[in-house]
Amino acid sequence: MQSRHRKRSRDQIASDAKTGHLLVELANLREDGISRFRSRWDKYFNRYSNQELLTRRDELQLLWSRQLRLRPQLPRNFTDEDIQNAIGTRITERTRGLYKSSQHTSQPLEELICEHWLSMEHGKGWLVRWEPRLKSITPSPRCLPVVMAVACVKFANRLGVCRNRECPAPYFLLARRDQKHCSDACARPSRRIAKLKWWHAHMGRQAGPKADRPGRA
Repeated sequence: MQSRHRKRSRDQIASDAKTGHLLVELANLREDGISRFRSRWDKYFNRYSNQELLTRRDELQLLWSRQLRLRPQLPRNFTDEDIQNAIGTRITERTRGLYKSSQHTSQPLEELICEHWLSMEHGKGWLVRWEPRLKSITPSPRCLPVVMAVACVKFANRLGVCRNRECPAPYFLLARRDQKHCSDACARPSRRIAKLKWWHAHMGRQAGPKADRPGRA
């Protein structure tokens, strides 16, 4: 009995890790990288076209970036550029309708996007498990929008965007709340700048008076 319980725990941990990887890979999906994405995930999501995958990507990026910012105040006749500057991500033809809908309601955009995903599968995206010691409702692993909605709720407080503007895959899951970069490699340029600023502010100030002191006879 205990070994069976431990096996379920391991399965759940593996499932959480897998959905976390899925979110990160989909958020960072490039149009020239769809074949690589499919090589890993097509056993679950082969029924979705490339355009559907890109639409889910754009919606996920919008949710991900919006989660990190306050509700922006936009001019009456706002443009896509106004939106991009306010929330830090681009608006595409695939996401413009969702974003504009959110401006006419008090409903959070993240909530609206998740409900949009859940409505796409018409109630068929869930699996019910009913056993004497375990009863649960989980997303069907082959229903991408439902998996995304559940995963975004689960990882909502860990959605991070790398501060390195040159990062090729800026969307990542935070390991700690104050993390600003997705990796040590992306953090190095910022650290170098911080060290130079510290040196000029402290060591440079100390070196100045010494240089002005007259030498001993």
